[in-house]
Amino acid sequence: MAETTTSFQSSWTLADAIMQDISSYQRMGRLAFLAGNLEKYYWSFEIKMLGNLIGGFIVILVGTSLLPTVAQQVGTAQADGNVTGASDTLVGLTTLFFALAIATSAIAIASIGLRNSGMM
Repeated sequence: MAETTTSFQSSWTLADAIMQDISSYQRMGRLAFLAGNLEKYYWSFEIKMLGNLIGGFIVILVGTSLLPTVAQQVGTAQADGNVTGASDTLVGLTTLFFALAIATSAIAIASIGLRNSGMM
C-alpha cells in the first residue's frame, strides 16, 4: 500500500508541474495577443492543444496508478462475505467500470484537444 501511495504522489507531483508550465505558457500567449503579436498567440493556441493531450495522458497515468488500489479494495469487499449474489457480481465489476471511465475520459480530453486544433 505504501508503494502505491508513493507512486501516486510522485505521479501527481509530475502532473502538477506539467500543468503549471502549460498554464504559464497560455498566460504568456494571452499577453502576446493583447500586445498585437499574433504569432505568439498562435503558439499559445498550439500549447493549449498540447495541454489537452498531456491532460489526457495525465488522466491515464493517475488512473492506472490508482487501478491496483481499486482492485484490491474490491477484492477485500468481496472476500468480506457481507456482499452476496447479484450484489457481489456488481461489486466485482467496479474495477472494470473504473478502467472504462479512465479510458473514456482520457479519450474525450484528447479528442477535444485535437478538435480545437482543427485536426479532427
